[in-house]
Order: sequence, then C-alpha cells, then structure tokens
Amino acid sequence: DNKLQYMYYPEPTISKITPNYVSSGGGAKLELDGSNLFQNDRIAVRFKGKSSKGEIVVPAKFRTMVVGQEISEETEELEDVVRKYVTCKSPALDEGTPKPW
Repeated sequence: DNKLQYMYYPEPTISKITPNYVSSGGGAKLELDGSNLFQNDRIAVRFKGKSSKGEIVVPAKFRTMVVGQEISEETEELEDVVRKYVTCKSPALDEGTPKPW
C-alpha cells in the first residue's frame, strides 16, 4: 500500500528587504520580511532577470526574533510578538541584472 503524503505551503511574499542598497560585488547580508515564510531545510532566495548569469539562487536561513509582547485577544494573556524573516548573502551582480528590491 503505497501512499504519498504532501503538504501545501502558500507562496511566500516579500514585503521588505533591508538594507535598501548593497554593493554589486555581492556578499552583503540581506534580511527579507514578508508573509508565508516558513522554516525549511532547503530554503533559498532566487534573484532573476536578464543577465549573463540568468537566474541566481543563493542559500538562505529562516530566522525568528522576539520583538515585543502583546495581550492575546483569545486568552487575555501576555504573549511574545515574533518576527519571522529570512537572511541570505547578496549575489555578485553584473550589468543588466535587476535587483530584487
């Protein structure tokens, strides 16, 4: 009896990338905030556009950080507010490669 199990994850949406500017030489730490970000062993960030390199994929890490506390509407207890975000290193870009921000 072969059964295939799968999980559906909504497409991540990036709402903010910091810093706003980096060197085109690559290697700068980027932080990406957004929705539907989730922890995964194979997380990566894709930079795509018209360039001699085509699409560039760099490894990334899922991060969490407690940024404050608020009272829960359901339990009326104090709960941590957690920021979920992704970090990666910027790739080296050549002329004509659009930046993702």
